Amino acid sequence: MPKSKNIAPAQKPTTKRPTDTKKKVSARSSRTTKPIIPILSEVVPELKDHIISQPQPNQDYSYWQALGWFGAGMIGILITTGSAIWLASLKQPHYPTSNITPAVNQPLLTEISPLTGLPTRPETMTRRPWAVVVENFFTVRPQAGLGAADIVFESPTEGGITRLLAIYQSSLPKLVGPVRSARSYFNDWIRPFSPFYSHSGGSDRALQQLRAGYGGIIDINEFFHGAAYERISKFTPPHNLFTTTERFSSYLTANKYELESAVPKLSFVDTLPPAPTITSITLPYLPEEYEVTYEYQPASGTYQRLVDGTTQLDATTNQVLTVKNVVVLFTDIEPIPNDPLLRVELRTLGTGEARVYTGGQVYSGTWRKTKPDSLIELVDNSGQILPLQPGNTWFSAMDSSEVINFPINLNIPLSL
Repeated sequence: MPKSKNIAPAQKPTTKRPTDTKKKVSARSSRTTKPIIPILSEVVPELKDHIISQPQPNQDYSYWQALGWFGAGMIGILITTGSAIWLASLKQPHYPTSNITPAVNQPLLTEISPLTGLPTRPETMTRRPWAVVVENFFTVRPQAGLGAADIVFESPTEGGITRLLAIYQSSLPKLVGPVRSARSYFNDWIRPFSPFYSHSGGSDRALQQLRAGYGGIIDINEFFHGAAYERISKFTPPHNLFTTTERFSSYLTANKYELESAVPKLSFVDTLPPAPTITSITLPYLPEEYEVTYEYQPASGTYQRLVDGTTQLDATTNQVLTVKNVVVLFTDIEPIPNDPLLRVELRTLGTGEARVYTGGQVYSGTWRKTKPDSLIELVDNSGQILPLQPGNTWFSAMDSSEVINFPINLNIPLSL
């Protein structure tokens, strides 16, 4: 039985502060005659890069002498006054109004997201969810787009290597990937959401389900919908398949897919009931390159995710992945007999033990999924729903034999 180990938080890499290579601007050599119009880049240095041309003063002063002292004095006063007013207005940077969005046009978060329980814009409420199979091979980390997911499922797929299934609804990723192949248990988990489904091929059983029509899933297999994806050359196949929200959405629109659907709702609570406290969770996936640790951060009320002892980032934002709710589902995971890729089958229907980690506390109970189109339910021994706080939720599937590594007889704080 693999033993969980204590993993020190990953050390942040130090970044050497770049030296300041900006050269000091030398003073302009003195002129024999002072121009009437100053050089704007000297008076207002921040405008230097925005000045297309600067009128140069006429150095011939014989014309002014001919005007006489009175005329020269009056014109000099007018020019000096006008120049001062003009230059004063230039000292404040001016930006095109098209780059400024008035506050009245900011989207109003007047609805509650069905998958996160957080405030969201009204137009997102009926947006069809988008499920993407994301690779978790240790050489492709950090992956792109995981931080924007409302829900993520994690499970062993082959030889102990885990894979991720991200579901987007309230927000969409700028870039997501690497996109990999589908599994039948992934199909089972996303079926209640009737999502668009991004993947590249899949296991025989998964593809058979999708070809026959599996619930309301809209299959966007890269094998047949290549224009919805792109290959990034700096990665080697098959680890180089990605897509963007812009590209994927354009493909859906061009091919007249139905972009809206009824979205099922998860249950959330505002106040957590008393429960044992635990601030560090270890998921002992093997090989060790896939072992996961969640460290609770009281200031944010979220869990920081580490894989193989290293803080996991989102490649598109360079931000640490944080999770509001961590759910561990214990189920039967069996290797497929004589499979050369060491793939597994995983039971998704029925019941099994579960742990919910939220707010630095742990809640023990049972998961149940009675029908293919039903959501996973999380209940305690009395049948009450286990609490989830508003925010993102990550589900991790582990073999039932691992439940002994997740004790629930922890100390409850005296204040409770």
